[in-house]
Amino acid sequence: MTNTSDTPIHTERWRSVELSMSAAHDYTDPFVQIEVEAVFVGPDGASVTRPAFWDGGNQWKARFAPPAVGEWRMETTCSAPDDHGLHGATARIVAHEYTGDLNLFRHGFLRVAESGHHLVHDDDTPFFYLGDTHWALPHERWNTSNAEGVASQFRYVVDKRVAQGFTVYQSEPIWHPHPQGVRHHGPDEEPIADLRHGVTEAALDGLRNLDAKFAYIADSGLVHANAMIDWVARPADFPDDYTPQRMARLAKYWAARYGAYPVIWTIAQEIDATFSGMFVGDAMKPWTAAIESLRASDDYRHPLFPHQESTHLTTARSSRFAHEEWHDGFAAQPQWDDSWDTGILAEYWSSGKPALVYESPYEKFWTDERHALSALYKSYLSGMRGYGYGVSGLWNDVYSPDGAPLDAGTEYQLAPEQAAVESSVVTSTEKGSGEVEGPKWLFVPTTRRVWWFEGANSATGDQLGYGVRFLCDLDWWKLTPRFTDPAWSDFAAAGRGFLATDENDLYVALFSDGTSRTGTLRGLDTDAEYDARWFDPRTGEFHIIAGVSIGSSGEWAVPHKPSPEDWVLHLHRRAAV
Repeated sequence: MTNTSDTPIHTERWRSVELSMSAAHDYTDPFVQIEVEAVFVGPDGASVTRPAFWDGGNQWKARFAPPAVGEWRMETTCSAPDDHGLHGATARIVAHEYTGDLNLFRHGFLRVAESGHHLVHDDDTPFFYLGDTHWALPHERWNTSNAEGVASQFRYVVDKRVAQGFTVYQSEPIWHPHPQGVRHHGPDEEPIADLRHGVTEAALDGLRNLDAKFAYIADSGLVHANAMIDWVARPADFPDDYTPQRMARLAKYWAARYGAYPVIWTIAQEIDATFSGMFVGDAMKPWTAAIESLRASDDYRHPLFPHQESTHLTTARSSRFAHEEWHDGFAAQPQWDDSWDTGILAEYWSSGKPALVYESPYEKFWTDERHALSALYKSYLSGMRGYGYGVSGLWNDVYSPDGAPLDAGTEYQLAPEQAAVESSVVTSTEKGSGEVEGPKWLFVPTTRRVWWFEGANSATGDQLGYGVRFLCDLDWWKLTPRFTDPAWSDFAAAGRGFLATDENDLYVALFSDGTSRTGTLRGLDTDAEYDARWFDPRTGEFHIIAGVSIGSSGEWAVPHKPSPEDWVLHLHRRAAV
């Protein structure tokens, strides 16, 4: 909104408001020619500086989320001080206490906890991270869908995940066709922002598409863990366009447009360490310039977790960025199913920084429902303070049901040999347009090809919600991973039993070797009494274990699991009467 009368704009704490300004002069390339910043000064002299962004014509906007209740006064500065529409613009914002029930706005934006191992809200409330992965966010339909009774593909999935207990939406919000993908060709295709030549009028519809989605994600109570600017490889593909200077400017623009929402910056796909050798030495300069500019432009200091390559290439120890001042934590990619590498997991824990299992094998693509579910417990019991779930159909946005021509964000490995074959060119006869529109694709049937609606409704989504409630009831942030330390346990299947404890008051263990075997817990208090129960991750139900008897050495032989399926053990010291 434009504020010319000094009438205050009312909002709630942590909720983003948008303020509009009109340039007094015309500019041929406003993205390059001028810069505008807005300084917001609030209660007790608190100050937040936000870059403003060009939004077409002579329109500029600043977005601001007040971090404190009270009155905030905005004043702008412009690199062209004679432009009285952009230089010296003022506004008053009155922030009230948030009255809703969304944790994001009750407790504030995220930061790293003082302990270093997990994320917390601004008021120190621990943040439980369960993400849902969407690498083709721009393509997800805002106003349409091809599922009966569903008005919006995008909003349906967001609403469903919120209801299931997810807390994070993971995205690649500037996605372009690349060697792993083919672009959608539907008549209801969403616009995409191509920033190769900077922010131009042609890019604005795509950015406004993202505006609506960023706002909806935030207003639904989800943190948005987002990459920025473009597909990771394009600075290497187009070095004359994506210079360090342009990348820095684009990153500042990204911070201006989306930094007043609750976000985590993940930078780009697998940017840490080299994107499989593409960014070695000076080749990383464009992305480094972008990262440094993003941090400098972000007064909210949103967590910055560069997305890592698979752990067979990059771990905490081999991270390119771990020693940088701006590096807040690890968005790791352990591509494991059954046996998880405890050495690598211990390396992340000992780093003293929060680490997320940001990308692991996707359900119905690289793994099955069982492993996609158990990864939540493996993550949290191994000291990884977050899990990014992914399911085929959503992460790669397979819009087309079985048997229909390809309409997907990414077709990578949708069939064992070739996901799609180009059969012909769509001509005027087929489209009635008189123009050649592009290739027509036919599918090889494959179990990896999953319609988005089917992926969204996989039973695993509900089951992960049971896990959220289970772990949050335990104060998960107090758990210390014990890995294979013999002082704490001796499990029958190495690499398939996971244990974390809160001292010796609480033991939580996952047994996942496909048998009924368990093992022995150690370090228990021989003078205490303990209660134990099995938690079924598939149903969310508990099964009481009767007669827990601690041996004189502080050991307890865990009884067999109720079945060979994966089960979680919950053993806790009985409260004194």
